[in-house]
Amino acid sequence: MIAPAPAVHASVASNKTGTRDLWRKLAWPLLLACGFLIFISASSIYLVISSQSSQEMMNRALQVENSLRGILAVVRIAESEQRGYLLTGDPQYLDTYRAGITATAPVIAELKAEIGDPAKVVYKAMEAVLVPPPWYSGRVVLLGDAAHATTPHLGQGAGMAIEDAVVLAEELNSDGSVRQQLERYMERRYERCRFIVESSELIGKFQMNEVDEVDEKSMVEKMQQVTAQPI
Repeated sequence: MIAPAPAVHASVASNKTGTRDLWRKLAWPLLLACGFLIFISASSIYLVISSQSSQEMMNRALQVENSLRGILAVVRIAESEQRGYLLTGDPQYLDTYRAGITATAPVIAELKAEIGDPAKVVYKAMEAVLVPPPWYSGRVVLLGDAAHATTPHLGQGAGMAIEDAVVLAEELNSDGSVRQQLERYMERRYERCRFIVESSELIGKFQMNEVDEVDEKSMVEKMQQVTAQPI
């Protein structure tokens, strides 16, 4: 059977219209699916790169931490040997001290090179506090770092705080009014703590070249004599 030409043309046109409608219906879902696949692929690549970068940063941070721990261990030993020399004058103590300086110098230089922007370095300067007397008002009293925070150069900060607590407990269990007890606490503590704060701060300034001609050995010996006295 041969269909008339108009009928064939109508059938072809109908098929074309149906195909276009089908593509219109499928276009947006296909585009969304392709976009989603592209997003997933890009996210996966980004996460892989970020993970590698984070892992590298973590490994580097652990390396730096281990280097710092090694330096700290050497410095503690060197500091102990330095104090041995200051207290005894025996030059053999300086052998370990000098060896420590030699061993840590290249590691410190390597860590210094890691600092890309000095402005991003977080640090806090050492501070000292010596509250003028009295350290009490009514029934409120200061002790420890609240009254006499010291720099670490003599290693006596915690010791002074413990002494404060002992003396304060003794005085509060003694005779007299609270004011009299706290005044005796001040009399027993102020000069001793003042010596530690000022001496430690002076040694720190000397080590940073802020003052000249400080006899550190004599100051450490004096500290030993003062802290050996009864409180």
